[in-house]
Amino acid sequence: QCPLEEVDCDFSHAGCNTKLPRQDMEKHVEESTQKHLVLMSAKSLRLEQRLQEQQETAEKLQKAVERLEKLQKMALENEAKTNEQLQEKAQQVEMLERCMRGAVCLPIIKMDNFKQHKEKRDEWFSPPLYTHPGGYKFGIIVVANGCAVGAGNHVTVYLYKMKGDNQLQWPVKCTITLQLLNQPRDQDHITKTVDFQWN
Repeated sequence: QCPLEEVDCDFSHAGCNTKLPRQDMEKHVEESTQKHLVLMSAKSLRLEQRLQEQQETAEKLQKAVERLEKLQKMALENEAKTNEQLQEKAQQVEMLERCMRGAVCLPIIKMDNFKQHKEKRDEWFSPPLYTHPGGYKFGIIVVANGCAVGAGNHVTVYLYKMKGDNQLQWPVKCTITLQLLNQPRDQDHITKTVDFQWN
């Protein structure tokens, strides 16, 4: 290597723009130690700032991803809720159509927290029901975990009469059709028709 060849300073990467013969490089480095330290410190500071900016950008991106995931979850939940509402509406329309054909109409009753009732082995009571406006009053009891021989693997449903209008004709024979609707999926429904007499 030619000692007279003009070369860049060894600290050019830090910002030193000095060009000088190769043979003078060692002397330049010794005489410019303070200058080179300042340049290296400034470069280090710039790198730290750039790293901080990259970290801040990464944090913003992470928060954006979390927001998108949250919105996606909300959208899925809303879709499931909408589907459930549409299913309930379809069931209501079906019941209205039956009413128009002369059938006795009873409301659709939703039993919430079925799993919790099953785990607690308690009884769920429906609101009061009527065979028709001003008609016979009765209620439904659901034992999610089943009773007697059906305990643990069946659902037990009871019908019971409630105190109502004493002006109605007694005793009365009734035929009531109950349908247990599987809420999680539109299948495996159970329909049962019961004939009995209230005294």
